[in-house]
Amino acid sequence: MAIEGLTIFGLILLFLFLLITYFWYNYCYAPYQVLKRCGIPGPAPRALDGNAELIVQLGRAESQRYFAERHGSVCGYYIGSRPYVQITDLEMLREVFIKQFSNFTNREHFPALLRKNKQDRARGLLQARDGHWRRSRSILTPTFSAHKMKLMEPLIAESVKRLVQKIDKFSGSNQSFDVHKMFGKFTMEVILASAFGRWKDIQTATEDDDLTVAASSVFGFSKEGSRLNGMVLRRLLSTFPWLLHIIRFVSSKTTAAKGYAFLETTSMELIRERRAQAGTVQ
Repeated sequence: MAIEGLTIFGLILLFLFLLITYFWYNYCYAPYQVLKRCGIPGPAPRALDGNAELIVQLGRAESQRYFAERHGSVCGYYIGSRPYVQITDLEMLREVFIKQFSNFTNREHFPALLRKNKQDRARGLLQARDGHWRRSRSILTPTFSAHKMKLMEPLIAESVKRLVQKIDKFSGSNQSFDVHKMFGKFTMEVILASAFGRWKDIQTATEDDDLTVAASSVFGFSKEGSRLNGMVLRRLLSTFPWLLHIIRFVSSKTTAAKGYAFLETTSMELIRERRAQAGTVQ
């Protein structure tokens, strides 16, 4: 019985050893050898974190300057277990963005936390990939022609005039104000007027309407805390993708999720109205 008990205990220890070895190799070692195997220099990463902590401490712009000074014009770093290649060599950038741009159409894929439908993600310009991205680009390019931009100019100029007046008012009163919120309202006013053909007085409204509140809850990512939360999510999801399902469930109950749903509904209503005005058959 004693020998049998030792055998079972030994098997349990062996199983735990193999399990720990598997976890260490797949989550703490192998993912951080990608850049090294490709011969790309960079700072030494830490398991499960990569170089994310250093990037948060220095800031994105300063950390990129730091990496370039110490590791050259082509170097790499990790956020979580995901590798990134940083290029500051002008000739190589010209090769990527001009000569071989057709091979670099896709952007970083970051799972949408507020949307579960893959088709919805594919329609988003920032998440579009391959053929979806080319189709979106072919549709959007004529919108930014010189003729179309001239048609939008009076609408944008009117919003700019109102923005300058508002800034002048605050500068004269010697009061502090939230410039991020002010420019967010300006941006929304311009988008509604130029893209949807709808004028709405957002900048001078005394109270935030539902549209402004919804947009703030979804796009309020420029604050330091939000950037830090985004970095934490990148670290977690790059190493443990299955956490996405849990995060999506939690996110679906947040104000941002409700704001996204409101913006999506409002946008679709405006699009249907515009198509109806143009005589398009739905």
